[in-house]
Amino acid sequence: MLNVISTLLSSSLSAFYLFYSWEVLKTKSTSLKTYTRIALFLLLIIILSINYLYISRFMGLILLIGWLTLFNVLIYNTSIKTSFIIVIFSETIAIIGELICAIITFSICEIFKISFYVKIHATSFVNILVPLFSIFIINIPYVKKLKNIIINKPNKLENHQIIIPFSLLIISTNILLAIVYFKIDGLFLLLINILLTFMYLLIIVNALRDKNSFMEAKEENKELSTHLKEYEEILSQQQRNNHESKTELAVVRNLLKKDKEAGLKCLDMIIGNKEDLDETFYQRCQKMPSGIQGVVYQKLLLADPNIQIYIEVSPDIPKNDLENKLNSDIFLAGCKIIGVFLGNALEEVNEIENIDNKKISVQLYLEKNDTLVIQIGNTYRKNTDFSKLAEIGYTTKGKNHGQGLALVQDIENKYFNLKHETIVSGSMIFQKLKIKGLKL
Repeated sequence: MLNVISTLLSSSLSAFYLFYSWEVLKTKSTSLKTYTRIALFLLLIIILSINYLYISRFMGLILLIGWLTLFNVLIYNTSIKTSFIIVIFSETIAIIGELICAIITFSICEIFKISFYVKIHATSFVNILVPLFSIFIINIPYVKKLKNIIINKPNKLENHQIIIPFSLLIISTNILLAIVYFKIDGLFLLLINILLTFMYLLIIVNALRDKNSFMEAKEENKELSTHLKEYEEILSQQQRNNHESKTELAVVRNLLKKDKEAGLKCLDMIIGNKEDLDETFYQRCQKMPSGIQGVVYQKLLLADPNIQIYIEVSPDIPKNDLENKLNSDIFLAGCKIIGVFLGNALEEVNEIENIDNKKISVQLYLEKNDTLVIQIGNTYRKNTDFSKLAEIGYTTKGKNHGQGLALVQDIENKYFNLKHETIVSGSMIFQKLKIKGLKL
C-alpha cells in the first residue's frame, strides 16, 4: 500500500513537471479548455503509475516517450516531430535530475552506512525529488537558450533524422539508469552494447555521407558563384562595347550631316579597325555542343585581344543533347576539367611577351565513335620545364597556382571514363581530355 501511495505521489509530481516543462518549451499555445487539460493531467498520472509499477525498466521509458509525445500533440496540436523533440528535451532534463538525485542520495547512504534505508525507501525518495530538481534545471537561463537551438532549428530535418538518433539515446540512457538500480546479466549487457555500437556506427556513416554531400554542394555553389562573376564581367564588357559603338555612330552621324564623304571615310576607318574576332569566335563556339560551348565561350571571351584563338570542331560531333548521350555527372566533371585546361592555357599565354606567339587552340573530335576528345593547346614561354608537370601542385606560374591539375587528377580518380594526357609538340603544349562512353 505504501508503495502504491509513493508511486501515485511521484507520478503526480512527474506529471506536474511534464506539463510545466511543456509550457516552457512550447512552440504554440494550446486551445484546449481547462477541464480537458485537467482530465489529461489525471490520465497522465494513471499512465505514469502503471508504467512504473507493471512495466519493466527497459520498456518503460520507451513506451513512456510514445505516450508523452501523443499527449503533447493532443494538447498543443503540433507536428509529431516537434512534440517528440519537446518530450525528449523534457525527459533529458528529468534524467539529469534523476542522476543528480540518485548520486546525492546513494552517496549519503553510503557515507552513513544506511543500507536498509536504501533498500526500502531510497528509490521512492529519489522519485519524489526528481521532478523538483528537474523544474529547477529547466529554469536555468542557459537551458532556456539551449531549448531555442534544439527545438526551433531542426524544422527542415526529416522525421527519421530526428527520431532514430534520439531513440538510440533513450535506449542508451535507459540501460545506464537500469545499471544504477538493478543487477543486469553481463552477457545481456554485452549484446546490448554491441547492438548499440553497430547502430551508432551506421549513424556516423550516414552523418559522414551527408557531410560529404554538403561539401560537394558547397563546392558546386562556389563554382557557380565564380561563373556568375565571370558572366557579370562579360556583361560589363558588352555594355562598354555598346557605349563605344554608340559614340562612334554618333560621330559618323554628325559627319554625314556635314560632309557625306568625310562621314563615309570615318565609317570605313571604324569598320577597318574593328576586329572581327568576336563574331568569328562566337560563330565557332556555336558549333560546339551545349555545355562545352558555354565553358569555352565564358573562359575565352574576355581574353587578351592579342591572343590568337583557333577553334576546330569535327562535324561528326552532335551539337545538341550531347549531355544526354553521356552520364550527366561525367559530362559535368568533363566540363570542369576543360575549364581548368583553358584557365591554365590563358595564364601561360598571358605571360608570353611576344605578341605574335600568343596562341590558344581548342579542338573537338571523336575516337572510335564512343570517345569524345577535347584538346586544349597553347604556346608557352621559352625554357619552360615540363618534366615535373605530372606532380601534384607543381606549377610554372609561381605561388598560389598549381592546384588545377591536382583537381583534374582527383576527378579522374573518381570517374574512370575520364582520362587526360599532356603532349608537348614544338612551340605548343596540348592537354587532351578523353571522355569515354559516348552513346551515339
